[in-house]
Amino acid sequence: MNITWCLIAVWAGIAGLAHSQEIRDELGARNIILPQRRVILPADRTVRQPVTMEKVNARILVNGRSAVTTLELDVRNNGSSPAEAELLLPVPEGVVVKGFYYGDGKAEWKASLMPADEARRLYDRIVARRKDPALLEFAGFGAIRSSVFPVPPRSSVKLGIVYEQLLTPVEGRLDYVLPRTEALSGDAPWTVRVELASGKDGPGNIFTPSHQMERHQLENGTVVLTLAEERMNPGPFRLSWLEARGKKGEASSGPEASVYASPDASGGKNGYFLAMVGKDVRPGEHSILREVTLVLDRSGSMRGNKLASVKEAAKQIVSGLNPGERFNIITYNEGVNLFEAAPVEKNGASEKAAHAWLDAVVARGGTNMHEALAAALSQPSHEGMLPVVLFLTDGLPTIGRTSEKSIAALAGEGNRAERRIFTIGVGEDVNAPLLRRMAEISGGLPCYILSGENLEVKLSQVFRQLYGPVFRKVRYTVCSPDGREQPGRVQDAIPSGVLPDIYSGNPAVLAGRYIGTEPFLIKGTCLDRDNREQAFAITVDPQRIASMKDDFVARLWAARKIGSLETALMDMGGSSPGTEALRSNSKTAELVEEI
Repeated sequence: MNITWCLIAVWAGIAGLAHSQEIRDELGARNIILPQRRVILPADRTVRQPVTMEKVNARILVNGRSAVTTLELDVRNNGSSPAEAELLLPVPEGVVVKGFYYGDGKAEWKASLMPADEARRLYDRIVARRKDPALLEFAGFGAIRSSVFPVPPRSSVKLGIVYEQLLTPVEGRLDYVLPRTEALSGDAPWTVRVELASGKDGPGNIFTPSHQMERHQLENGTVVLTLAEERMNPGPFRLSWLEARGKKGEASSGPEASVYASPDASGGKNGYFLAMVGKDVRPGEHSILREVTLVLDRSGSMRGNKLASVKEAAKQIVSGLNPGERFNIITYNEGVNLFEAAPVEKNGASEKAAHAWLDAVVARGGTNMHEALAAALSQPSHEGMLPVVLFLTDGLPTIGRTSEKSIAALAGEGNRAERRIFTIGVGEDVNAPLLRRMAEISGGLPCYILSGENLEVKLSQVFRQLYGPVFRKVRYTVCSPDGREQPGRVQDAIPSGVLPDIYSGNPAVLAGRYIGTEPFLIKGTCLDRDNREQAFAITVDPQRIASMKDDFVARLWAARKIGSLETALMDMGGSSPGTEALRSNSKTAELVEEI
């Protein structure tokens, strides 16, 4: 019997029972497909073949305050007999089910929405029957539950669910949450694509606190965020943005800000806060000329497609420079090679010569990061231009001065021309704390490209940041609502006193612990691209905004705290890979234990 006839036969056999209360209550008799985690197998696993999820694709379309979510699941039955399954989808309360399709997408199937309290009772029943606590992490969410459907033997079927929700603004900020498991392992890879329609004035200060998204803008102004499966780490997917306020000409010239808070275990007396401070500007809003130095790793580990992609991306960056801007190219392995002794003006001749020089670059040898960075920073700079360095590596420093402390010091104290260093780590073997420190200390940004990601595309995205920050020299103080300095309201703030430079599409993040529940202010000043001073103020009112639903705030604070402790280790001369040696050293053991 072929798959089509098998499906028809199974359909006919359960048609009269599919929507009955009897079938609905037989929780132990079928597979429960939970996209946010995995497939929960039937209680009687000796009789029925298990169903597995192969992949999940999520598409979110946002227009104003409306968000439409479409989840497409590829589900497979590897067994020799049909398997019954049911979709159970934890969702935020207040969503509206728009459709549920099964198979080829033409067959409509039934799905209903359960409020949070009813969903919790169902979760408890499944947990008791299956002895599997997987669902309890979604307590507090509602659920979409489908009727029973068959999955044919040795076949895959596609499930689709579409729901819509109206987002409620909080202090002018809109938050979207896609519930997902906190577990470190899952059955299926995920991809996510978000389209934020531009609307009248467009979304502002877009922030994804849970996952690192790729971002680009369509010609009509729509912002598109994508997340490939290899970057889909565990936990709920979160997206926030500011609603447009007034017309473009009336918008504030200073930074925009929004804040989250989550209580700790003190019964709500204290907690954690996170403020994102940023400003998105349109691509054409640039005036300063740039002086760009590309520093490219050509050690033996770069051999093959990796170096070929880097060379092609470098050519695109040189070609993308504006007339009158300057550039240079430095390659390094155990030694250093320069295209020119100093940055040259971009024109037809210099562009052609740079392309030919890159074609001759080959990969071999070790990795002398210190000498390569020193060569880039010692070049003469041109007054009136923004000097930036793109520093790319796929490994650890292995030759020359390999101390993390000395390389980081070079990026700071040895950077007399104040070049902004954008570090790019390729692959999983890079020293991420060192690259982050090099970028932060110079006012640049770090970027990491995992194996399998498109290196050329990622480098072109980094290139768009090279027009320099929207705001720099960002300083802040903690004050009472009437403006008096009140530093005791905040502890363990990361960073302390000075925020990193703010780039378009990349807001600065301030995280810390708050003490007490009364409101307080974060007041700050900064310089814009025209060197004018701008001011901003952020109100943090724990009683009004602190919520356990924003428990990611504590985790983000912890991640940044770890980063600051790693920096302290680096400044003491410690090396990140040598953890055991650091534990036995009385000077560094305390920091290691705190991490």
